[in-house]
Amino acid sequence: MQTTRLKLILHRFAIPVLGGLGFVLLALTHHIHFIPLVHNVILLISFVCEAAALVLMFLLVKQLSIKKIFRILIYIVLVLLSVASCFANFLLFSLDVRSLAHFEYQNQTYYYNYEGFIDPYYGIYRQNDALTTTKIGEYYNYIGSPDTLSEQDKQIIVIQATQDGMRRAGDTKSSSVQSSAEKNSNNQESISTADEISALLNTLKPSDVIRIQNSSYGLVWIDKAMAQYRWIFVVIDEQNIRYISELPATSATVEGQIEDEGSILVTCTDTDDSQQTYRSTDGGRTWELSS
Repeated sequence: MQTTRLKLILHRFAIPVLGGLGFVLLALTHHIHFIPLVHNVILLISFVCEAAALVLMFLLVKQLSIKKIFRILIYIVLVLLSVASCFANFLLFSLDVRSLAHFEYQNQTYYYNYEGFIDPYYGIYRQNDALTTTKIGEYYNYIGSPDTLSEQDKQIIVIQATQDGMRRAGDTKSSSVQSSAEKNSNNQESISTADEISALLNTLKPSDVIRIQNSSYGLVWIDKAMAQYRWIFVVIDEQNIRYISELPATSATVEGQIEDEGSILVTCTDTDDSQQTYRSTDGGRTWELSS
């Protein structure tokens, strides 16, 4: 008799404890960005706690001294609750489980996880320490296997995600790629775009810049949409990368050189090997198509 009573007390105590622990662990994964392995383990433990609480509820009902009809009704309710809980947990686990895919960039580890449903995108997370990460933003192009990512691919992923995170945080104004006519008709928006790019350049190192030989100038790829690339012209002052202008071309490959008279030539090569050359005579501030 005392053993049965002790079991009832333990069950009544364990059910809210396990249920509460499962809820707390689930809430914890949504408030702290753990590395994927830790996140998935905590998620799994929370579901095990909830499942254990349901099992104990069945055992508790079995030990209650109640009429058979009430016991059957309670069992039916618990079965329905179990089915609903299992479905919800399966759906939540499928949507919330994190991919272990990651890459190394500038001595930092970045994890990426597909999080899109209606609008496909990847969440990009920078590892802080052994257990936690920080979400720097979202990336809206396809990311393949980490083994297939080049250094330029990693660079553009980090830059675009950082840009997205800055927009969402309200630190800078939202920018978009504009046509030349739009830029000429809206100087104020061009200024804000330049400020945003300058902020993004603070996340790069001089080694990330495509250097132009015998000069302090360089080219940086900051955006990509399908086969079109967005390039900017920069100057490297000691360890600082300073924005000068945006190139009018959207080619996949660019290469620069300094002519004897001081003009800057940038040759842009498309994926079909067609080329265009742009010239600047004012230190890269403006560009014109070279014949």
